[in-house]
Amino acid sequence: MNVNEELIGLEAVTGLEVQPDIYTGEAENYIVFTYASEGVELASDDGPEADTATIYVSLYSEPEFDFMEMKRTIKHYLESLDECVVSNVFTTTEEYKTNANLAKQKRHTVFVIEITRWR
Repeated sequence: MNVNEELIGLEAVTGLEVQPDIYTGEAENYIVFTYASEGVELASDDGPEADTATIYVSLYSEPEFDFMEMKRTIKHYLESLDECVVSNVFTTTEEYKTNANLAKQKRHTVFVIEITRWR
């Protein structure tokens, strides 16, 4: 199951870079998505008919970034995808080191989604 193109569609509605798994760009605010688990959702005598994936869609943002509005934009986009449920949204603050070894903080907002696709 691969819904990468659908999730990369977040770029058009947010204006932020979107990448799978590990962000390799230079932007201060960006989105990364990771497949946490995948499995058969529905099976019949003929075999599997639908798969469901749990995906973490993460918005990384600077403290001064208006993440509340962006959070709403991302949630509405994800809910507009076929058979996609946003099951949880949570936000934490993380500290990281810059290339100059300076400590900085970044907000990490995670959207836990369940998405189903028929085979």
